[in-house]
Amino acid sequence: MYDRAFVKMMALLLLVMALMVGGCAKDLITVKVSPDILAQDCTRDEDRNLWTCGTPSCIGLPTLGGGCNSSIGNLPEKSTNPSDPLVVGWQDRYDSGTKPCPCWEWVSGFQRGFVRFNLINVGLSVESIEFAALSWKTKKIEGDSSKACAKALYEVTGPWKKGKTPVKLLFNDLDTKAKNGGYFGVTKQVKRWWEHPNENYGLMFWPARAKTVDKSNSSCEDSLKDLHLTIKYRKKDEKWPGT
Repeated sequence: MYDRAFVKMMALLLLVMALMVGGCAKDLITVKVSPDILAQDCTRDEDRNLWTCGTPSCIGLPTLGGGCNSSIGNLPEKSTNPSDPLVVGWQDRYDSGTKPCPCWEWVSGFQRGFVRFNLINVGLSVESIEFAALSWKTKKIEGDSSKACAKALYEVTGPWKKGKTPVKLLFNDLDTKAKNGGYFGVTKQVKRWWEHPNENYGLMFWPARAKTVDKSNSSCEDSLKDLHLTIKYRKKDEKWPGT
């Protein structure tokens, strides 16, 4: 159906295309970027009847405590050490009270995790960013949930403001995927951050239960270890002066 000359020409063309694709792939450089800012945003609520239960001997008893281990202010003044893992999840404590001090008490809190990467650490020879993914290893700290406590990943779209930081949802199924280590593509976001550094406000992890619950008694906390960006980029062609 085809003569030998045509078949040879097509084979040669396919070989050249394969070499070109292979050459392009080799031009991609892979780097691992660590966070420059990590922070915990923690919300707490509590109530107790220790002072009005009618028994003077109950006054001054130790309270449950906990519920919000990492309450911080605005960034970056009180951000955590970038080498420390983020903690995402919730803690609920409830005590109905026992005699002779039947005084109920509850305390509840949930923790979000904030991360930002300074892309200048990628280098100055970037022509174009071709791929970017956020990854980490999930380690259970507290609770018996079979899934990770982190539920959703948001892109932060404006300046940090405790409890009111503007965000946009990227993934809402981290609890099913992050158990064995998260790996989520963020190429679109990283490309924009590289081209417009002033729009790089970071990312936010939310726990599966993002509100306090009155008089519940449960907990689920995970640490997100080795959190980093894997970026693949194409390097600029370096030219000799005068060329």
